[in-house]
Amino acid sequence: MKLYDISGEQFSAMDAPRHLMTEEGTAQTTLDRSLGICQVAELEGKVTREVLEEVMEEDCERLLIRGDTQITRDGADYLAEKKLVLLGVEQETVGNETSGNDVHQQLLKKGTVIVENLNLEKVTSGHYFLVAAPVKKKHQYGGPIRAVLIEN
Repeated sequence: MKLYDISGEQFSAMDAPRHLMTEEGTAQTTLDRSLGICQVAELEGKVTREVLEEVMEEDCERLLIRGDTQITRDGADYLAEKKLVLLGVEQETVGNETSGNDVHQQLLKKGTVIVENLNLEKVTSGHYFLVAAPVKKKHQYGGPIRAVLIEN
C-alpha cells in the first residue's frame, strides 16, 4: 500500500453543496462523498463535455483532475448529468474568471462536492482510494481539508 498526501501547499479546500447558495434546505456534505474509490485523470486546458466523455469511466463517482485545467459550462453539465459525487482539481477554482461561479453553481446544485487546490504532481492516472474528510463544524459550507490517496 502506498500513501500520497495530495493536500496543496497552502491548503486544500472543500466546497460543500451549500457553498454559494442561499436557499434553505440545500443538502449537507456527508462523509461518504469524501471517502471512496476515485479516478485520477491527467488533463490540460479546457475540460469540455467531449474531453470528459473520452477520459471519464462510466461508473466514476469521484474524479480528480491533474493538470492546469478549467472546467467549461458544458463540462460541468456533463458531470452533473453523470451525478458525480466529488470533483477535485489542482487549481483554486474549477472554472475560469468568467465561468467560475456558473460552474460552481451547476455542480453544487446537483450535489457534487468540489475539492480545490490539490497537489497531484506525484500521482499518475488511475484508481485510488480517496480520503478527503472535511472538518466537522456546525453550519460549515466549505473549508480546509487534508486529502490523501491510497494506492493498492
